[in-house]
Amino acid sequence: MGESEGGVDMAWRSWLPVLLAAGLVTAYGPAPAAQMALATNTRSPSASRSEQRTSIQIDLSASNGTASDNTLRMRQYWKAELGLTEGFNRKTLIWRLATSNVLPGHLKLGHPRTVKVESGGGWGPGVVIWYRPVTLVMRSGSKQHWLLVTVQERPGQSEQMADLLQQARAATLQHEVSATSATAAAQIVRRYFQAIERGRIASARALMAGQGGKSPDTGLKTAKNVQFHGGTVARVGRALFYDLAFSADVRYPQGTPRTSGRNTYFFVVSNLNGPWQILSEGSGP
Repeated sequence: MGESEGGVDMAWRSWLPVLLAAGLVTAYGPAPAAQMALATNTRSPSASRSEQRTSIQIDLSASNGTASDNTLRMRQYWKAELGLTEGFNRKTLIWRLATSNVLPGHLKLGHPRTVKVESGGGWGPGVVIWYRPVTLVMRSGSKQHWLLVTVQERPGQSEQMADLLQQARAATLQHEVSATSATAAAQIVRRYFQAIERGRIASARALMAGQGGKSPDTGLKTAKNVQFHGGTVARVGRALFYDLAFSADVRYPQGTPRTSGRNTYFFVVSNLNGPWQILSEGSGP
């Protein structure tokens, strides 16, 4: 896709088919050789007197983007989800814009023999969003395949649960945006181009979310022939993330990382904080 500011990888459009086909994709580096396995034999309040054991296996990639306590936190979440503990810390474990699906007990998953959470893949549109495959092995031997969506809004922050849905429904998380659609998200990017072109850097900065760093590309003041190419929209919890592509003829000073000429610009625009804002911006020739 080209470079993106802050070193955040936004080349994510093809993650979904690969994740569904392989069941495991690591976006930030190879999976570690050692796996972390945790188990609990706490009896569920609703279980029979013959104690039922549930093994909870957490296999998270020990790479940048994951906080050190994520394995423990995810184990705590699944204990609450399966009724192995009566309480959970909503503020700590559940994202502020999460769907009701991640409320423990909401989906009535029963008492499986094994729950395995794998590393999965992620993308970083100003925040880091992870898609983690989850396999439940039921006591009958049958398997259920789920997708757990987690969010890290700030660098180094622990993951919070945003959504939990069957992997067969994962495709509903994103769809294409028509190049002719006059979306509010596209209008925000057009206003961003126009503000920089007119030298109104403060106005351009006001269109950017705090999570994205608020660093406008002042080189766009020379932008000509700006064209919107469409993109995709992804739903994460109750938030929407538009990954939009624009092209423009731009002249950059010599010695800067970006090349003069026809460039394609990739913007992620979201209502994460309420109003539509630009979360991240990158470009390539």
